[in-house]
Amino acid sequence: MKLIRLLPILLVIGLSCLTSCQKEEIPSADNERTLFMYLPWSTNLTSYFYQNIEDMEDAISRRGLDKERVLVFLSTSSTEAELFEITVNNGICTRQILKEYTRPAFTTEEGLTGILNDMKSFASAKTYSLIVGCHGMGWLPVAQSKARATTKPRYHWEYSHTPSIQRMDGYSPVIFYDFGDYVRALCGNDAEQLTQFETLLEQVVPYKAHTEKYFTAARGPLPIEHYSGITTSAPSTNSLASSYSQTSWYLATH
Repeated sequence: MKLIRLLPILLVIGLSCLTSCQKEEIPSADNERTLFMYLPWSTNLTSYFYQNIEDMEDAISRRGLDKERVLVFLSTSSTEAELFEITVNNGICTRQILKEYTRPAFTTEEGLTGILNDMKSFASAKTYSLIVGCHGMGWLPVAQSKARATTKPRYHWEYSHTPSIQRMDGYSPVIFYDFGDYVRALCGNDAEQLTQFETLLEQVVPYKAHTEKYFTAARGPLPIEHYSGITTSAPSTNSLASSYSQTSWYLATH
């Protein structure tokens, strides 16, 4: 009789344990951070994107995910893309397709906003991190139009001084310089003005980090001696940057 009476109790305990184990397999709703890998179409970079994803999965399989989720937007062709989540269970990663896209407008403000909203709707979090895979063309238009450069850009010093500024690309002439180092050169011996700028920069870029060198296709690895987290094309003499002073944000701030 005692054994019969104990069976319902043991059965309830067993079901509770099974329910608890099943819940552990479901990602926590209390998501602290979402890492978003944004990998739009690029004919000669796509193979590297796949390798980047595999490397990310390798890291996740070894360390797991702790109140964090990883979403990936990947263009599989020039007209198709998919949004998927990398999940891990017992050290094995899987990719869960969340949404598929046809001709996504990933180079327009509206298209980018839509993709970011999709990411947020699938994996809202307290904080977000973004990894972007693409060629480093910065602010340059997708289709460079030289007709827009109707006036000669204005620069703050002679071009011969620019080699002293930290370059952040492999182009010749340089297109992208480190913004902080650029302002440092502008300030010269004005320590007070430089301090004011650096105080503001710390508010705009609260955290930054860099490798010892960065790799360029044209020049190979180049050293990083100054790094502010932001680049500028203001002192560039490259023809591709000729429309710099014609952009709406330049005209609004100068």
